[in-house]
Amino acid sequence: MGVLFFLVLPLLFFSGLALIPIGIALRRRREARRGVLPGEFPPLDWRNLEFRRLVIFIAVATLANVIIGSHYTYAAVQYMDSVSFCGQACHTVMKPQFTAYQDSPHFRVGCVGCHIGEALHGSSKAS
Repeated sequence: MGVLFFLVLPLLFFSGLALIPIGIALRRRREARRGVLPGEFPPLDWRNLEFRRLVIFIAVATLANVIIGSHYTYAAVQYMDSVSFCGQACHTVMKPQFTAYQDSPHFRVGCVGCHIGEALHGSSKAS
């Protein structure tokens, strides 16, 4: 369930965001083919109420997406560093080792403490 919540759901969220510019391009192409595009677009000016509303909407939506995306990214990294992810979701072939780990004196030390290392080094201390 954690893999679905922390990895698949954000992927669907950001895929949906990618559909926005695709939809805009498809609509513009369809309107150009029909000849319904305006001959001249209104100037991009702060006095134009529609333009102001659009810029504010884009700014607020972008801020919300950055907050949501960073939360999910942080939560996904935290989940992938957990013992339950290592032993039950990612490395299911290691079930005997995971069972032995739970009964060992090391059960209070996370898998990533030894197998991944600290900070951004990423080198494996134990194989």
